[in-house]
Amino acid sequence: MSNPSPHKELTGLLDRVKAASGPDRHLDALVEVQARRFAAYAAGLDDRTRAYWNGTIDGDVYDSSISYAAPRYTASIDAALALVEKMLPGCMWRVQSDPKIGDTFYATLVPSYPAGASAGDGATAPLAILAALLTALTSLKAST
Repeated sequence: MSNPSPHKELTGLLDRVKAASGPDRHLDALVEVQARRFAAYAAGLDDRTRAYWNGTIDGDVYDSSISYAAPRYTASIDAALALVEKMLPGCMWRVQSDPKIGDTFYATLVPSYPAGASAGDGATAPLAILAALLTALTSLKAST
């Protein structure tokens, strides 16, 4: 049985992040799992050799040899931006909201290498940052 491609996994996670209304420990774990899987895939590891990480509803991340609590990506701007820096080093970012047009936050990421900017929106600033990051990673994976 093969795992879904990282592109499909990222797209599914992006949909969940966009639908979230606030901090969510299960979503934190799923984001961490996908960050690990994406990094392994980017390093050239295929389905047979890359780590199979899993996440729990309580925010724990584990594989066959290690378990830890995922960072609070969906609750913390600092944690979300630390993940951006890890996944897209040197990336410029911007987060904004406009109370005149609603409660939505908007994030834009501009990688330091020649690539287009990616944007995302969410109910909170951390969710908008994660949406922009997942959009960027999805487009990177789709282009490789």
